Amino acid sequence: MIKPPPVLLILVMTGFVAWACLDDREGGALGQLPVEVTLIKLEPPSLIGPNDGRFIWSGNSVVMRWRPVMGADSYQLDLSNDPTFSALKVSALLDSTSVRSGPLTAGTYYWRVQARMGLQAKSPWSDRRHFWLKERD
Repeated sequence: MIKPPPVLLILVMTGFVAWACLDDREGGALGQLPVEVTLIKLEPPSLIGPNDGRFIWSGNSVVMRWRPVMGADSYQLDLSNDPTFSALKVSALLDSTSVRSGPLTAGTYYWRVQARMGLQAKSPWSDRRHFWLKERD
């Protein structure tokens, strides 16, 4: 008796392919081999501005901009007074490549951006940049 070839199941999600091969050739037992393959590797966003170490007068809103990443459908922006981002002032999921902050108080701010595709695929974080807000004299 000729047995049919193994069955290959494929599940395609945004940015990923998951598959399992079911083979019943050996005594009727089914074996599964789950595999996840990344189809698109998202690069970290390249930050445009504000430039690293820039002084900005407080009371002004700050526009943060970055270059689009191929394959990304959203971007995660983190803004913090802490260079390790342990306490965030802003954490926003955006569908654009720029954002204007609300008014910020004087101090040092650090920011970074991560590209995303769907819910699963995330790029590494961009380089961290910082700027200073200074009160007007």
